Amino acid sequence: MERPPADKLKRLAAVQRQIETMAELELADANREIARVERQIEDTLEAIGSMRGPHPLFSKDYARRAMALGAQRTRLQGLARVKEKNALAERARGDRLDERHAEARAHETRAGEEEDLYDLLDQRVHRGDASLP
Repeated sequence: MERPPADKLKRLAAVQRQIETMAELELADANREIARVERQIEDTLEAIGSMRGPHPLFSKDYARRAMALGAQRTRLQGLARVKEKNALAERARGDRLDERHAEARAHETRAGEEEDLYDLLDQRVHRGDASLP
């Protein structure tokens, strides 16, 4: 027996919610990576400003590293924006599937009620009792 459309839509909505969760996790990973790079930038800038120990000897290396980390942060922020848009799109798809599922379920319920009513009318007609109360 073929599944009713509402059941199919319910299943599709559940799969879409899983995809939405995956997109949100990817966004969270990107944000964690951005935070990690920002901590590294702070540590590098702190080392550049330190006048103790061997740090003054490596100030040019620290400056290059800070620039590379800044570029990496910019790239990751762009990636995070893309991931955020993807997560929002997946959430919207899931919401639409949930709405379609609710509409299909209501339609199936209405169709079932109409079918029950027709069956009742057919029973009354076949019994010869065509007069309705």
